Parts: sequence; C-alpha cells; structure tokens
Amino acid sequence: MISLSNLPAKKATLWGVGLLLLAGCTVVYLLKSARIPKDALTITRMYVLKRRILAYARANNRLPSSVSVLPEIEGYDNNVVDAWGNAFLVNIEGENVVTISSLGTDGKPGGTGLASDRTCAFPTKDDAGKWFGDECPWIRNPDESLKR
Repeated sequence: MISLSNLPAKKATLWGVGLLLLAGCTVVYLLKSARIPKDALTITRMYVLKRRILAYARANNRLPSSVSVLPEIEGYDNNVVDAWGNAFLVNIEGENVVTISSLGTDGKPGGTGLASDRTCAFPTKDDAGKWFGDECPWIRNPDESLKR
C-alpha cells in the first residue's frame, strides 16, 4: 500500500535517479564525440618519440638500436605506432639525423589524403657536439604533414 506521506520522497528519489541517468548518458556522449583526429594523434606520437629518442641518447651517449629500448615519459602517449596501428619507421642516419615516418592509413609508401606519408626529421646533436634536449629544432616538422 502506498502511503501519501512517502509520495514526495519517492518522487524526489525518482527525479534524482533520472537526473543521474541523464548526466551519465551526457558524459558517455561527450567522451565518444571528443576524439582526437588520427592525423593529430599520429603527429603527437612523433613528438613524443623524438623526445624519447633524445632522452635515450643523452642517458647512454649513443642513439638507440631499437624503439623497444626507449625510456617512457610519464604522462605522455608512449606508443610507437601511428594512430592506424602501423609501426613508425625510424631511420637513424649516423649520429646526426633521425627520421620518423608514418605510412598513413594504408601502411604503404605514398598515397593521398589520410593514406599519405607523414615524415619528420631532427638533428641529434648541436653545433658543439652535445646531444639535444627537448628544445631540439626540427629539420622537417611533422606539422607540415597536416597542411597537405
């Protein structure tokens, strides 16, 4: 039997549950719709990979033989694959220049649009022969890939 004295409390509880459900649905919607474009995610990972390569070089006085030995940077996306799941191609030219490439959505050289390659390059040492820190300039900036 429903008591009239409990009716306002039950109504308030139903409103509270309804508002919680609405808030939960809103959060899920916002999280799903706030995705980073895959181009931008790939380029962000290139920036972090550059920092990890230089951190390894400074700590070991040599460039890494593989991306598997790179130190992780806490709080950053340390993936060594692009946003499409393809491994970055890392080419080390002597001790002077590192090139990082993503082959785009199709994982093949060339292509157009999202399937086009994204390539960046940076020097590893300054004019005095010291390993660069995080302020290392780009020879080829990965952001240029987004302008195509």
